Amino acid sequence: MRERETEQEIVDALTLAGFAVIRTTARKAKGGLGSDQRIPDLLVWHPVAAETCPGLLLGMEIKRPGCVRWSSPAQKQAHGAGMTALAQSAPEALEQAEAYLKTALMAFVAEPPAAGVDAALARAKRVREAWTR
Repeated sequence: MRERETEQEIVDALTLAGFAVIRTTARKAKGGLGSDQRIPDLLVWHPVAAETCPGLLLGMEIKRPGCVRWSSPAQKQAHGAGMTALAQSAPEALEQAEAYLKTALMAFVAEPPAAGVDAALARAKRVREAWTR
């Protein structure tokens, strides 16, 4: 599977699970990439997190399954510093997104809206489990 196809599958899964996604990858006419190499492929957030932690995003770098080649030293450094998540499949992306949601709400909010958090996490988990089957 090519990186572009992997990215589409990941965007579909995240969207189905209730996450919002912005693609930062610009495709050039000949199929090359046209964005700044330091910017992750996807910016991901969840409406529940946006209510309590406005502006908190998950940067997600997408790589083809079985092939992690960094576009630049800056991209590799950003991932190594924990600034971006790496995903090579929809289940992996959903797992990263669930972790972001848990961390965002538990770390930054004294009393997170429990019903909203539980529902969002349950939905993401159901989609991840279904995608894995």
